[in-house]
Amino acid sequence: MPTPTLAEQVAVISAAATEDLSGIWDLGTPSATIEALFDLLPALIDTWATAAGSYTANWYDDLREERSVKGRFTAIVPDLGDLGADQLAAWTTDAILVDDPDLARSRAEGGLQRRVTNTSRATVMTSSEEDPGATGWQRVARTGGCSFCVMLASRGDVYTKKGSRFGAHDHCNCSAVPAFGGQPTPVRPYKPSDRNITDADRVGLREWLKANSGGRASKSTESKSVIAERHLPQLEKRLTELRSLGMSEDSSPIQYHLATIAKFRVQLQS
Repeated sequence: MPTPTLAEQVAVISAAATEDLSGIWDLGTPSATIEALFDLLPALIDTWATAAGSYTANWYDDLREERSVKGRFTAIVPDLGDLGADQLAAWTTDAILVDDPDLARSRAEGGLQRRVTNTSRATVMTSSEEDPGATGWQRVARTGGCSFCVMLASRGDVYTKKGSRFGAHDHCNCSAVPAFGGQPTPVRPYKPSDRNITDADRVGLREWLKANSGGRASKSTESKSVIAERHLPQLEKRLTELRSLGMSEDSSPIQYHLATIAKFRVQLQS
């Protein structure tokens, strides 16, 4: 039986995180589900992201030994700081408030999966960048993955620059793998001829990019005041709706929205 890949093992960890979240969907009322989201997601993300990072570090060290890479090095699990648990809970809340349980569940589970899996990717990326025996890292797409992921992986790029980003979406099972010096790269570039790239392919890719970027500019190109102006109306509307559900002022969802609204109002005035 083939040995499970890193992506398959991390998928098991992500599935365990999703299972731990499953109980909140049967709490009976929107207010109870929203409260549980804000209370549970931070702990779940912290627990299972740590598990994914630790597993990946052990996997990296074992792979390094198996490949007989010269020199000593121990894989690094980076501190990723705030993984956005409250933002994920707020985004999921929008779907709950419009009574779309399927969308709410997809958002919560997809966002949880992405945050857990990102810790695994970051562990490989950071370790590959710091490891004297590695030349960088590469992206591996799972079989049957979306066209965008397959396209990125098929380029076969070896990323060597520290801080290089790993573009990923919710429910994305792509992984990062190290490229060790003096050894064949794990992913060979695929270069189709122009005849294989149809107009339909180009249109499809443009549509995917449009659908997944939301038509919005990168945060790096927007001032804080512009971001605040764009998000404040939605936050204030959501706060009113949460209060209409009877939530107390000291509940986690209400306190998060009050703090975020206050921050954005300050940014608008600055």
